[in-house]
Amino acid sequence: FEFMHLTIEDTIETTGRAFLGLTLRCARCHDHKFDPVTMEDYYGLYGFFASTLYPYAGSEELQSKNLSRTGFVSLLPPDEATPLLKLHEQEIERIQAEIKSTEQDDPLARRVADLKKQIEAKSREIREHEAQKETPQSATKPEAEDPGTLKAELARLQKEHDEANAQLQSKLKPLRDDLRRRQRPGLPHDLPGAYAVREAQPADSHIQVRGNPADQGRVVSRCPPRFLVGDQAFVIPAGSSGRLELARWITRPDHPLTARVMVNRIWQHHLGNPIVGTPSNFGLRGDRPTHPALLDWLAARFVESGWSIKAMHRQIMLSQTYQLASTHNAANAAKDPANRWCWRFERRRLDAEAIRDAMLAVGGNLELGRPGPHPFPPIEQWNWTQHQPFKAVHPGNHRSVYLMTQRIQRHPYLALFDGPDTNYSTDVRTSATVPLQALFMMNNPFVYEQARGFARRLITESPDAGKRIELAHRLAWGRRPQPVEVDRAVAYLDRYIQELARAELATDQRELEAWTSYARVLLTANEFVYLD
Repeated sequence: FEFMHLTIEDTIETTGRAFLGLTLRCARCHDHKFDPVTMEDYYGLYGFFASTLYPYAGSEELQSKNLSRTGFVSLLPPDEATPLLKLHEQEIERIQAEIKSTEQDDPLARRVADLKKQIEAKSREIREHEAQKETPQSATKPEAEDPGTLKAELARLQKEHDEANAQLQSKLKPLRDDLRRRQRPGLPHDLPGAYAVREAQPADSHIQVRGNPADQGRVVSRCPPRFLVGDQAFVIPAGSSGRLELARWITRPDHPLTARVMVNRIWQHHLGNPIVGTPSNFGLRGDRPTHPALLDWLAARFVESGWSIKAMHRQIMLSQTYQLASTHNAANAAKDPANRWCWRFERRRLDAEAIRDAMLAVGGNLELGRPGPHPFPPIEQWNWTQHQPFKAVHPGNHRSVYLMTQRIQRHPYLALFDGPDTNYSTDVRTSATVPLQALFMMNNPFVYEQARGFARRLITESPDAGKRIELAHRLAWGRRPQPVEVDRAVAYLDRYIQELARAELATDQRELEAWTSYARVLLTANEFVYLD
């Protein structure tokens, strides 16, 4: 119960910060000190998630051992899933009937039953014969049949029975295996499903005095924070946890927070600085918006577009503010050193995913399609433990959004370049500059492979070194090279080819190796990894 309580606490805090821009954890033990969130509000939310069945830890391990789908929820809507579930039950009944019919009416089954009766009769006859030999009268009576003959006949019958029964069991095995597979607990394998939460027995929750689950106070009805609900009716259908109603309330067009929180995050993604400097805290202790009218206008446009994130991306990226240069201005910097008033574009490093995708793109290796499943071993071979965890990352050339990310450990590349921990809702990514990043760019085989692809692309495009250098700058840095940069590049390439000649590298390989080295210089430069 304690662990489930912590899970619900984490769910409430994540919901509040991610969707409402509110810190709700304080109200677990007492009324919020700064925002109008009471303990009644907190445990009103608690009831939604306490009425939800979470997959227990170990459910995935259970699945790997016996192939059940415990903890899985159907991805189909009820009107589509219900007929399929009925068909599933009907198929189970059909298989059970076929097994019963085979066991009773099949010629093999009748033969097995007949042989079993003969074996029982012959065994009884042998026992009677053995009993007669032990009585005094047996010495004066002639033997009806030789004991050896009786036992030989019993052995023959037993052999015929075993052979016939083996044939019968072989005939029944596919049916029984199919029945066993269909009767495994959890979602049927024929239905698409996901490892997710599902409805439990709905119930309102008690206030936990001082946040102690063992000290129960009065019961609180399930409801969102009342200072946000106001006079609106919040109705939960009978038999429902209310999570769907909570989700609909969060996404109401007139909700005062949800749209503002979301557009603030999108603005921060594109401009570097959010309108509200604390993206997960719109409360009293959070920062005041620098441009409140702009925040309201963007939120209204967001709702009017049907909550279209793509439309909001387009709206912001077509704005004059987004298209500002990052040029320094001493007068503006003196008044607004943090650039909170957006007088210039915020120079910053690309996200980890964008750096990787950009390398794949210029290297000509980016696959834009959707990848197939990762090549995991069969689940019956999953024998990983806490001390021998699964560590494969399954590299590929698809976009970084498809990188496999585990819960128990971060992807090594994403962790190195400040990718977020996917176990948490991350409102602001850290941006650290450490030596390992430079070493990765200089030595990692992935970077070398993209530089090599980049070099092949340049060599194929033109035989002229000057045109190749210009194309390289436009692809990697988004601008034409300065004359001095062209001169330096030509000198670098000539010197590199001379070094390769002294190393006695084959003539046909020198050009590719030299241009690969030059391409890697461009890819590892700040101008490539920074948005300027």
